[in-house]
Amino acid sequence: MENRTRYIPSIVMLAAAFAACIMSIYYDYTTKEILWIVLGTIVVFFIIGIIVKVIADKYLITTMEAEIEEQSEDEEDNSDSKENSMDDRDDINVETTPKKN
Repeated sequence: MENRTRYIPSIVMLAAAFAACIMSIYYDYTTKEILWIVLGTIVVFFIIGIIVKVIADKYLITTMEAEIEEQSEDEEDNSDSKENSMDDRDDINVETTPKKN
């Protein structure tokens, strides 16, 4: 489950840093100002990305556990019904017709 959400903080941080960098250049900030703006953006959005990752992990874990429980219940029901249907087949009396010569 960890692999699904591992890259969320990095993607959020890099997307925000890219937007901050482009906007800083567009509005003619000095290099030193751009450095501080992008650094602050990276830190803030990395923390936001971690929060989003934790929420996503909790949500995905609970939904995955529910799906696994449903699948195991379905498999148990299917195996029980297959066993019952095999028992029913043993009880069936099949008459064969003689072959015509």
